[in-house]
Amino acid sequence: MKKPILKVNKSPSELITARIGELADWRGKLFAQLLEFIRNTNPEIVEEWKWNTAVWSHNGLVCGVAAFQG
Repeated sequence: MKKPILKVNKSPSELITARIGELADWRGKLFAQLLEFIRNTNPEIVEEWKWNTAVWSHNGLVCGVAAFQG
């Protein structure tokens, strides 16, 4: 089992990148594609890390992305 991401002194962007790096299968690839799409869609979007999940907001919640083992 992989160790959980430690949030100490890390920005949401760093935590999101770390999470993508933990996912060596299709989930990491899809997560990275979603991240690129979100960042390119609206430069004013805010990256956050809530509930151990990547979250993006702009005048309210836009979306959240989490990957679970099935």
